Amino acid sequence: MNTAPSPMKVSIYGFHLDNINVSWDNLVDLELNYITLDGVMKVLRQAPLLETCSLTDILAPADGFPTTLGTINRHPKIQTLFVSWTDTEIFTELLDWLVLPSLEWCELYAYCGDKDRLPLGTVVSFINRSGCSLELLDLWYTGLKPSGDEQAPMSEDMERLLRTVPHLRHRFDVKGLTCYR
Repeated sequence: MNTAPSPMKVSIYGFHLDNINVSWDNLVDLELNYITLDGVMKVLRQAPLLETCSLTDILAPADGFPTTLGTINRHPKIQTLFVSWTDTEIFTELLDWLVLPSLEWCELYAYCGDKDRLPLGTVVSFINRSGCSLELLDLWYTGLKPSGDEQAPMSEDMERLLRTVPHLRHRFDVKGLTCYR
């Protein structure tokens, strides 16, 4: 073929994106599983029409951290974002890099180890920076169960998050995370 295919919907599981010859220009719906963070960033930069984005188990960049992100990526069309992660550093770097002003539905699922915490500060910063009007925010967290002195910071972060999303119309759901005052 002289030109690369230009699909509207793509689902990729575990392939290195350099091995896929696709034009991302018409992409509206994207699902990436087991792709490196730098590959995810490359696709998001090249998909101006993207509205729905699902990212599952994103891998560390081949060159390690920190990545060479360049400028923050402002993506004006993404309305739905689903991110499932096991590595908090990758998740944090991804959200620190993105600005999604049209975001309406956001689902964040963490499958973390006992030493990891849900980076609520990163989520708050991402929502504030995006200036979006979320209708749904769904957080699922399996990780550190707060105990003793660890309870207060988690509670403060949750309060900041709730103040950040006062305009939710459908749902704010937190599963697997207990906050105490």
